Amino acid sequence: MTRETQLDEAAIRLAEELRVIPGIERFGATRLGDLDRSGPRALRTLWRIARDRLDPRYGDMTIGALIDRLNDNGPGGPSA
Repeated sequence: MTRETQLDEAAIRLAEELRVIPGIERFGATRLGDLDRSGPRALRTLWRIARDRLDPRYGDMTIGALIDRLNDNGPGGPSA
């Protein structure tokens, strides 16, 4: 297992957790890195747990982009 594989798995887990939060679509434009300072407690907690396992570039990604990436490439997505 490579570091890249571990990063991908951490991103998939984070996206799966975010996707099941009711009303998450309201936060689709929120950058993950912004959750260090603001946002609902549940989102901040998920990010805090995941961020150390992810490449720092994920902080620039929005919640919506991360979830879309999971939908496109992850479990249950078109390429699954």
